[in-house]
Amino acid sequence: MFPETAPQGRRQPMTSTATPSSTGTEREKYVFRPVGISREKGAGTAPGYRARRYENTAKENYFTKKKAVPGQAGRQEQQPENRRESRPEKDSRKVTRKIFVIVISVLSFILVIELLFNFIFAPKLQVKKILIDAENPLMLSKEEIIGITGLGNQELYHNVNTEDVRAKLLKHPAVKDARVNKTFPDTVSLYIVPRIPLAVSLAETNSGYSIPLAFDEEGVVFQIGADVSDLKLPVVSGLRFADIRTGVVLPKELVSFLKDMKTIKTREPVLLEAISELKFIKKNEIDYEVLLFPEHYRLPVRIGRSIDAQQLKYMLMVLDVVSREGIIDRLKELDFRTADVVYTMKEE
Repeated sequence: MFPETAPQGRRQPMTSTATPSSTGTEREKYVFRPVGISREKGAGTAPGYRARRYENTAKENYFTKKKAVPGQAGRQEQQPENRRESRPEKDSRKVTRKIFVIVISVLSFILVIELLFNFIFAPKLQVKKILIDAENPLMLSKEEIIGITGLGNQELYHNVNTEDVRAKLLKHPAVKDARVNKTFPDTVSLYIVPRIPLAVSLAETNSGYSIPLAFDEEGVVFQIGADVSDLKLPVVSGLRFADIRTGVVLPKELVSFLKDMKTIKTREPVLLEAISELKFIKKNEIDYEVLLFPEHYRLPVRIGRSIDAQQLKYMLMVLDVVSREGIIDRLKELDFRTADVVYTMKEE
């Protein structure tokens, strides 16, 4: 009644052939053949179940073929490159560490040397050479300068403060400016700008004696005594000194006129040599005028609170004219305080 079936354990040979589809792209041909029949315990649920193994005769197994994940192959190929890129980074870190260690070692060595020098060698170095240079001839001797600076008492090189030495030099009235430099291991150089006398004056003492003194364009008196008499400079009169000593400064009202004289001396020194005396006449507490006495003419010239080279040349020219005309002996003075020259005649 039931259809006939093959006895258990026997099955008809089966051959399956996969042919490409009539539509779509051409597919690979797979031929499945039974390569053996085996009975395995526990295989399947029905007794006598036989598992079959098939051999794929194609190049790739259609059923076990894995799909490629996008970008996976690229990552796999990049892994070796990443490994190669990490090596230079490790090398650069090693080089950086070496450089760091070298720098620290050098700085430590320098620090040790400096400590040894400051605490062992420096305290034993003494100033042995003092070089003195000046822009103009100095009134002070080398011994006097060394005494002012205090560098002659076996001063230690490490203890010499250049600013303190400069301050000591500037306190002396004869020094206008100074520079101090140290040269290792035992030399100190002094460059001094001395004051240059611009004019001289006579100061009367309480006992009635007159003492010559010299001052510069800043009105600082820095030279007193008989040596001043040998200077061929204009004499300034009409000044009163409450204290006769070096370092005294003339009134500020006169300093501007002294600076005008310095300008003339710098640019045309011959013109300043034509002045024999300058007498300051005080008009009130803040104003004054100057009476100028020429070197080669016996005729005083009254001028204002300032003077320049052009005015001095014009004054000398007028003096030369009145001298040639023979009227200079009849004149009392010339007045150059205004644009027009005023002649003052002597009383007969």
